Amino acid sequence: MNMGLNLFRGLAIDISIIFLLVWVLSKISGNSFGNTALVSLAADLMCFFNTEYVNHIWHQTFDLNASFLDVTATWGLVGIWLG
Repeated sequence: MNMGLNLFRGLAIDISIIFLLVWVLSKISGNSFGNTALVSLAADLMCFFNTEYVNHIWHQTFDLNASFLDVTATWGLVGIWLG
């Protein structure tokens, strides 16, 4: 029944995170494509370790590698797009 609201919340959070990443990147002097991609991948690792990996520690899941590839692919695309 609340699927639409949950989808909206997830989208709002994702957009907020992207704006925060853009703000962080705008504060870096001498920013380049490689630097943008590396900062984006650093954000990827922070997000992955803070959510998926910590959840895996407490509740053993079978799809940790798939989650890592999913998060890395999306944040990698964000890094390429912003670069």
